[in-house]
Amino acid sequence: MSYRTALPGGFLTALGEAQASAKSENRATLIRFNGFELFIEPSGGQGGYAFRAHTGPFGLIWKFREATTKSPWSVHVKFRAHGLAIKGPLKMKEEADGFLLTIGCKFESIDVRVSRADYAVDMLLGDFHLNTGNFVFHSRSKVSEYIERIRIGDEYTYARIGRLPGKQLCVYDKSGAVSEKNDSLWKQFYFDFARQRLGLVVNEFSELKIWRFELRAGKQFLDKQIKPRTWDSFAKEVSPIYQRLAQSFKLKLPQRDDNRTRWPLDPIWIEVVSEVSKLTFNQKTTGVSDALLRKLRQEYSDGLDKQLVGLLLSSAACEGIDSQDFSRFARDRISLLTEDYSKSAAFRERYVKRRAEFAAQYKI
Repeated sequence: MSYRTALPGGFLTALGEAQASAKSENRATLIRFNGFELFIEPSGGQGGYAFRAHTGPFGLIWKFREATTKSPWSVHVKFRAHGLAIKGPLKMKEEADGFLLTIGCKFESIDVRVSRADYAVDMLLGDFHLNTGNFVFHSRSKVSEYIERIRIGDEYTYARIGRLPGKQLCVYDKSGAVSEKNDSLWKQFYFDFARQRLGLVVNEFSELKIWRFELRAGKQFLDKQIKPRTWDSFAKEVSPIYQRLAQSFKLKLPQRDDNRTRWPLDPIWIEVVSEVSKLTFNQKTTGVSDALLRKLRQEYSDGLDKQLVGLLLSSAACEGIDSQDFSRFARDRISLLTEDYSKSAAFRERYVKRRAEFAAQYKI
């Protein structure tokens, strides 16, 4: 979404100072402003935004710039997928509005516009084979010119049909993507959903073969559906918007008939359209267990350990240390670097800051 509002001078100053600190450390830095915690990135964002920020993996991704007469839309926000799954869009919208109001921004409903919105239907399909030749487009559609595919072995695992900022359909092997990234949150999300909500007997995430059918509504498409494309109008018309979008793409069952438009609809696509017709912003969401949060923190810590070992390995190689002496070298180097530093005021200040950053990163 984008907001037409003026950012307070004090907030812009805080952003500038935090960005300078982030650049010096080459990492996002945490700031607190009017009770809110925000991670500021070292550089600005696409579209002329001077600042980028986020509120952790379950929160929001922000872009900010100073409002001008020519560019009054000074704020852009994106909802993270993990946050949407856990909280739902209404809660995420409430968080976005609440943050801006608390820091001193003023805006009306006409000043909050949706620039892009994706809706995905995830399906358990053990024997599905992706073939873009089975998709049929509306006779007036130009999307057939833009088909991108990714293949692993003899099977296509990803297809993107259409072009943004218009309309687009993305079909891909979601379980494969989750496994490739080793995304613990999505693994647990789907595992719990299959067992608790679908009543399936599942022992491992690897047993689930999930395909995602993602309908993407860009700014140009939304402009044709709602005027003005405010959040309020979008939320009111969300199901009809995606039903019309879904009608632009049809997955068909191949027949001997050379005319693909006469092929019957694939039952998979009938189910996708059925799910779209039931779309509301009041759909049931899920929570994150303490056990999963601990696992996410542990994975983050394990990643830092691997970086540390890599740096020590490079340092040892640079100094010509024999491989059998690496363990002793690593212990001595860590002891040398940390013994005096851990007693300094700079250490205490930075450690307190890092503890706060870590706590904020995984706050729901």
